[in-house]
Amino acid sequence: MQWKEDNRGDFENFWKDAFQDEQMSPPEGLWDDIEAEVDQINEKKNHFTFLKSVAALITVGLLTSFLVKYEAPHSLSNVAGFESKNVNMASMVSPILFEADAIKDIELLDKHILPRIKKVAVNIPPQMPFIALEEKENNTPQLLTVARNNIEVEEEEIEEQFSELGIVKRSKVVSTKEKQKKHYYVNAEVGMSRFDPNIKMNGQVVSQNTVSPTIGINAGMQFEKGVFVEAGLKYADYTYKTGLTELGELNQKVVSAPVKVGYAIEKKKLRLAMHAALVTSLIVAQSSTDNVSDSIMDQPVNVSGQLGAELSYQVTPKTALSLGTSYGMSLNDLSNDTNVSAMSNNYMISMGIKYNII
Repeated sequence: MQWKEDNRGDFENFWKDAFQDEQMSPPEGLWDDIEAEVDQINEKKNHFTFLKSVAALITVGLLTSFLVKYEAPHSLSNVAGFESKNVNMASMVSPILFEADAIKDIELLDKHILPRIKKVAVNIPPQMPFIALEEKENNTPQLLTVARNNIEVEEEEIEEQFSELGIVKRSKVVSTKEKQKKHYYVNAEVGMSRFDPNIKMNGQVVSQNTVSPTIGINAGMQFEKGVFVEAGLKYADYTYKTGLTELGELNQKVVSAPVKVGYAIEKKKLRLAMHAALVTSLIVAQSSTDNVSDSIMDQPVNVSGQLGAELSYQVTPKTALSLGTSYGMSLNDLSNDTNVSAMSNNYMISMGIKYNII
């Protein structure tokens, strides 16, 4: 080509100027190598220019198809007469959702409507009632605003049908506030009880405290808001000095039935429960060393009030370990002697394991 020949002449002139003192000639084939390198560079530039052109055409085509696909009509006041060709007829969501006024509710749509779209019904009559439209003074339909504090709902037997343009039917929405969940549990515990018989003779305490192991089992029901009801059985064996005689000692085997009402605070795997209880204790066996104490302490039933707290840690979804404490005080006198009173109190520390049934 002529432009290459012109460049070759320039190349020879530059060579002579550069090496005129050394009397050097260009190596044979140097110019051909330079031409080959230049041709390769030009070929790559041409390929790159072609690819840029193709990419530009594809981008323009995609943008155009996207705008045509999602362009919505500016007026939907007459739904029956709406036959715009600019709307993609395969869309599963009503075009009203893409109006500017509906953008404010996009978070609500993403959270509650779109997740329920699972498939498109094919042969459905061409009914087109759209989602909750409201006619304003300017005759422009608007998407109703749903209060954020009412979005927590539970759906039962939801029937949904989808036309080519939007949602046709929804039914039977029930608020979760109408249902109050509860679960049942059982727990077993062992502990140590500090029992104070609090026997007084002529106004002075004459008895001594004792410590005894205690075992128990309970069953309870907890409601969703933290309120719980619990009942159970406990067994303890007490031996203590009554002080009614010099060597008087009394042994009592006691079965207790506490009924608790309380409130529990739960956070992650921890549960703190506080309760008040009414405890009925039955002395199933009693004996004394002086044959006097048991004749005075002859009331077989003791009723006491109790306050307590329990901290538990959830080990598995069904089981938890607990540490509890309680304090109870007798509400009736166990003595039948007018000069003797016995209003006992009891302090207990226990450990247990809890199992959730439901």
